[in-house]
Amino acid sequence: MVRVSAWTENHTALTFEAGSALSGGQYKCVAISASGSVNLVATSGGLQVDGVLYNKPGSGEAATVVVAGVAKVIAGAAITAGAMVASDSGGLAITAISGALQRAFGTCLVSCTAANAVVPVLLGSIKTYVTG
Repeated sequence: MVRVSAWTENHTALTFEAGSALSGGQYKCVAISASGSVNLVATSGGLQVDGVLYNKPGSGEAATVVVAGVAKVIAGAAITAGAMVASDSGGLAITAISGALQRAFGTCLVSCTAANAVVPVLLGSIKTYVTG
């Protein structure tokens, strides 16, 4: 068995207009609004994640959003490698929990032991966990 212990960041990024000042949002989860701009994920429950912000734009400026591949994401708590991740209400990656109203947006590739660690996430591994 071959164990891969290193990863190379390889992703697809798109540019959107920042719907608000996102200077503190680099490596956090974002969602596309009805107007086509992007904002940090900021509501609780069933959080939509369309990508990960890769720069620090002001309101109305160009926001670079990684939408596919491997992206750096800030963790909101400890995460185990291989765990599916969802977003918390601040746009940080957390372990998706079966039975909760969450939308997993990817798979964490490297474990971290605490919040605020930057972890690689394979985007596109989407699964919806619904209470009920």
